[in-house]
Amino acid sequence: MGGVRRLNLAWNSISGPLQVPAFTNCSRMESLDLSGNSISGEVLPGVLSGCTALVSLNLSSNHLKGAFPPDITLLASLSYLNLSNNNFSGELPGDELAGLPRLSWLTLSLNHFHGSMPDSLGRLANLRMLDLSSNELSGAIPSSLCPNTGSKSKLEVLYLQNNYLTGGIPATISNCESLESLDLSLNYINGSIPTSVGSLARLRDLILWENKLEGEIPVSLGGARGLEHLILEYNTLTGSVPSELMNCKNLKWMALGSNRLSGSVPAWLGRLDNLAILKLNNNSFSGQIPPELGDCKSLIWLDLNDNQLSGSIPPELARQSGKVAIGFTIVRPHIYLRNGEQSSKCRGAGSLLEIGGVRLEQLNRMASKNRCNFTRVYILASGEHTLKSNGSMIFLDLSFNKLDSEIPKELGKMNYLAIMNLRQNQLSGAIPAELAGSKNLGMLDLSHNKLEGPIPSSFSLLSLSEIDLSYNRLNGSIPEMGSLATFQESQYANNSGLCGFPLPPCQPFLKPQAFVIIVILLYCISWINKVDNGKTKSSNDLTAPASHQLVSHLELVRATGNFSEDYMLGYGSHGKVFKGQLSDGLTVAIKVLDMRSMCAIRSFEAECRVLRMARHRNLIRIITTCSNMDFRALVLQYMPNGNLETLLHCSQQGGTQFGFHERLCVMLEVSMAMEYLHHDFGIARLIQADDNSAFSINMHGTIGYMSPEYGSYGKASRKSDVFSYGIMLLEVFTGKRPTDAMFVGELSLRRWVHQLFQADQLVHVVDRRLLQCFDMDISFLVPILEVGLLCSSDSPGDRITMSEVVLRMKNVKTEYIKYISSTLGSVSQ
Repeated sequence: MGGVRRLNLAWNSISGPLQVPAFTNCSRMESLDLSGNSISGEVLPGVLSGCTALVSLNLSSNHLKGAFPPDITLLASLSYLNLSNNNFSGELPGDELAGLPRLSWLTLSLNHFHGSMPDSLGRLANLRMLDLSSNELSGAIPSSLCPNTGSKSKLEVLYLQNNYLTGGIPATISNCESLESLDLSLNYINGSIPTSVGSLARLRDLILWENKLEGEIPVSLGGARGLEHLILEYNTLTGSVPSELMNCKNLKWMALGSNRLSGSVPAWLGRLDNLAILKLNNNSFSGQIPPELGDCKSLIWLDLNDNQLSGSIPPELARQSGKVAIGFTIVRPHIYLRNGEQSSKCRGAGSLLEIGGVRLEQLNRMASKNRCNFTRVYILASGEHTLKSNGSMIFLDLSFNKLDSEIPKELGKMNYLAIMNLRQNQLSGAIPAELAGSKNLGMLDLSHNKLEGPIPSSFSLLSLSEIDLSYNRLNGSIPEMGSLATFQESQYANNSGLCGFPLPPCQPFLKPQAFVIIVILLYCISWINKVDNGKTKSSNDLTAPASHQLVSHLELVRATGNFSEDYMLGYGSHGKVFKGQLSDGLTVAIKVLDMRSMCAIRSFEAECRVLRMARHRNLIRIITTCSNMDFRALVLQYMPNGNLETLLHCSQQGGTQFGFHERLCVMLEVSMAMEYLHHDFGIARLIQADDNSAFSINMHGTIGYMSPEYGSYGKASRKSDVFSYGIMLLEVFTGKRPTDAMFVGELSLRRWVHQLFQADQLVHVVDRRLLQCFDMDISFLVPILEVGLLCSSDSPGDRITMSEVVLRMKNVKTEYIKYISSTLGSVSQ
């Protein structure tokens, strides 16, 4: 090798020990790179002693072991030395290393060196890079590392993270005037952050997480105007965030979480255009979330969990986030640790850590990690969120605060949002359907709030891997499509109004659950129970029995076998429905409300008012009630012959027993009942609403029957009732549920009917069982489906009123009777 000056054998699967003969006659060699191989054993004396001209030596990422190679201290020309990621051990040589006057780059990270740091390291006048991270070094950082005598220090990078260092940060650190990156994380360093650090004009990285630092964040840090990464979390720092930091316009990563900071979240943070990661979690910040954070154009990660923040969630957070430079997040290695369990000491979804120079297995040393039981590890991808023109936040954690607003629908504009955690607040109102606009949402936690209304059907479009909606006031059916039905029951627990898999099934005949739509199915049940062997009984036969006096709880317990499942008819909107027989022999349906839900109590009061006051032959009336502090129930007339759901979708006789004429009569009578409620009875005055005003009385909606405005905002009106009637009308004559498996993506029951209606192909729309009926003329289906389509228009203003529905349906019935009469007459002749 006498003439070889540069030898690069990196990453070539070389194995075995370094042999002495391998580097004989290497006196002229200036660069030797054997990194990334499988070289093992000790570097024995004499192996490198002849390579006296070496300027660069790289033996990193091998399996070398033993003490620091003694030959290296003899290489006086050495400028670059990298022994990282091996198994070297023992103490670091002191004066021997100081005998390498030209050494500018020394990397010994990811080894097992122990003992204290040699004072003599400060005598390496040309040293620019010193990386001793992920070793087992102990003791204090020597103040001589940045000497205040002689020539100025040239040290630019000092990495001492993941060791066992103690003591304080030496105030002499300011003597290293060229210092750009200082990482002392994952040690046991105590005391305060020296104010002298602020005089380091070139400092870009100040990374001190997981130590025992105390005191306030020095206001002098505002003098380090080139600061890009300020990572001080997992210490015991106190005070507020100094306003002087607004001078650090280049800040990209500010992590002050898991300290004892207080005060308000500074509004001036919105002026930091380059700020991409902001972590103020697990402190005692109070006041409101400043809407100015929405001015952080580069913000992709916002973690404010576990504070005392109150007020609303600013919709401005979605305004200008995520427009960071391409590749920003891979500039520094980082990892996201997910909390394995939730406890009083373990808040939020997890923690993002900057892990340069830290072995992953060494994270077990973190006191915070042991407390929080982090069990899952995710390494974030560099990702699409770094697009300059169309990015968005990817992480939003506002959990464990006192926020009491509705969830802003604008959050759904975050295209790349992957994790949203709003757990344990006092959020109210409906879950905005617009949140489904965050197509990349994988983890959503809205648990332990006061959210009401249904789970938006739009959530079926999300590919969620985790969701938690427990401990709210949600109601309605869990959407059957998408990933929502794949989660455990616990993720939906303590929402007394929710039903559907994985919770107990929804009661079929209470499927559309806005109040007036209950009327539809109540009438359908009434009509079906008038039918006996194909003949319709007189309406007088079904007059509701005279009202009983209030029955006792004990009477209902006896009537239902102590509310045994053997007596249960199904699940209602806010409880269970049982069949029972009162002491006078009357068979009744008993709706027992879930008293854990305030919605149930309000529902009980509303149903009592409405059903008691309503007087219409198509409406079931309340027989009596049972009410005390701990128990409430409605006692209704029992209908023994089933319901529309069974007859339309389950009965084998759906074609013969429930023909065209019967379906027409049912839907006409339902429209008359709804007209009565909308106009004659005055339900609008009862619930304080009219055609143009919306009302929300915590009643429920079912996927497929809900109007768009009700599904999005949880607001019902007479126009939303008309929409639900229209969908039911289409279902009755097509035999297709709006939740049928064929309706995926943009295709819905209404769109399917509309497309075939326009194409004059109604034969493909009508329930095939109707085609087998002798009394069926498909031409009569045209005006009926037209009514259904007009009622179910997306825009409330385009929908007709129930009075017009009644008029149109009566006309169809009149013409149909004429047709039947003439047909039968011609047949008899």
